Amino acid sequence: MIYKRTAALLLAILLVFSTGTALAAPGDANDPLISRSYITEQFRSALSLSARSMMDLAIGKLSEKYAPLLSGGGLSTGTYSLKKLSSGENVNLAMGGSIILVDGSARLTIGSGTVINITTGQTVDSGGELILGNRYMAAENTSASVAMTLAGTVALDGNAAVGEAPAATAFSDVPAGHWAFEYVRQLADLKIVSGRGDGKFDPEGAMTRADFVTILGRLHGVDTSKYTTSGFSDVADGQYYTPYVKWASDNGIVSGYGDGKFGPSDRIQRSQMALIVVRYARFAGIPLSENGSGDKFADDAVIPSWAKAEVYTARNSGLINGVGGNAFSPADGASRAQVCAIISRLIAL
Repeated sequence: MIYKRTAALLLAILLVFSTGTALAAPGDANDPLISRSYITEQFRSALSLSARSMMDLAIGKLSEKYAPLLSGGGLSTGTYSLKKLSSGENVNLAMGGSIILVDGSARLTIGSGTVINITTGQTVDSGGELILGNRYMAAENTSASVAMTLAGTVALDGNAAVGEAPAATAFSDVPAGHWAFEYVRQLADLKIVSGRGDGKFDPEGAMTRADFVTILGRLHGVDTSKYTTSGFSDVADGQYYTPYVKWASDNGIVSGYGDGKFGPSDRIQRSQMALIVVRYARFAGIPLSENGSGDKFADDAVIPSWAKAEVYTARNSGLINGVGGNAFSPADGASRAQVCAIISRLIAL
């Protein structure tokens, strides 16, 4: 491949140039009795700076050369091919297949095996968002897919190909005519939410505080192995939501009730939901509309002071609407379908 040959040439030039720089350095370096360790210690910094400068210059030239090719639809560079995909379209990855997200947004689902972010040299978790410009490659015996959450362009290589989108998860109680059908289907296909069993989702069922935090954690692609205890007296170790509660607490997304308890089974109130989702958006770097029309909800007086700013930020950002009659109803509980709508809107920001 052209990239491998170019990289090898650059490294060869770099070694020659760096060695010459060290041997020609002024001062004590010209002493015929100088030791190799002296050169290594005294000129390590200079060699490193020289190497970085040369590599940055070379990479810059390569970027200038290939950027025009990568900017056009349907063109290819080497074995890479560009594809413009719509929201919901899917790319299948098998061993050796790689993908670069040029624009838009996409989420990775790993069925089996390992996917490596070649740009950072790290393995990645299933459920995470792809980073623009980073190259993701499927390792041996890997089966994975990338679902576009927003329309965009991808560069594909090797065993990476546009395929059929995963079959939409069907729930008998969320038919195509249901107001939340698209929201529920999107999050179910992304493995962010699941049903209650027997092919049902229970759209009007209560959303608990633990489940709401779990959904945000799955959306963020949290590595649950890093969080083994919750830090709350009423959140037992070993529960499916335990690591997500701990992650949210450690990152200032939730703070509990202030008495060492979290209330994992409590139905989440609309005011609590607004507070938590806005905190998460800020933590994740998702832009929000902090300023709106300035109009207040008719029941503004009963919106808790600790959540009032976030309630209006969530409304101004299009995440949460009123419940009719220009009311917010802060103490009302949120349903599972309503939460799917909010999270889907958050993904679209």
